[in-house]
Amino acid sequence: MNNKAFGPLAKKLLLGGLEKDVADAPQVFVTTFNKISSNGVSDLRKRLRTGNTKLRVVKNTVARKALATAKKDGLSPKVEGQCALGLSRGDVSTVSKILIGFAEENETFRVESLYLDGQVYGTDQIKEFAKLPPRQELLAKVCGGMNAPISGMVNTLSAIMRNMVNVVDQIRIKKEQA
Repeated sequence: MNNKAFGPLAKKLLLGGLEKDVADAPQVFVTTFNKISSNGVSDLRKRLRTGNTKLRVVKNTVARKALATAKKDGLSPKVEGQCALGLSRGDVSTVSKILIGFAEENETFRVESLYLDGQVYGTDQIKEFAKLPPRQELLAKVCGGMNAPISGMVNTLSAIMRNMVNVVDQIRIKKEQA
């Protein structure tokens, strides 16, 4: 086997896999870092797995090609220096909290941008996403808000029935005494 042919083949396979991952991810985070140990990156990957997110450290040219192929090239200007792509299928607020929290712990780590629903968001908007409660909590609040009027109506109707039973019981007691 020719050793020179291995390099382009490996790059092609790497690019093909990354292009598929980027295209399949509804949310793509671009992060930059400097002087973070491999243990630190492993710790971040472990945290991100709880948010259903993969962290891929890639060369800038490979990242730009993958983003362009996936039609998410609005992120390309943010791909510079040492960068990693966060490919997420999880809740955007949960993943944002993990990344922003890690950035606060490691001053050389930055969350540069996010691609979500066809739009590119900057660091400030990602910090706002991190302040939101998780999706499940928001859904619970909506359901609770919808349930409150129904519960109120049920309580009102049961109070009417309870009062009517009390009135009939009082009538029964008065007839027994008479």
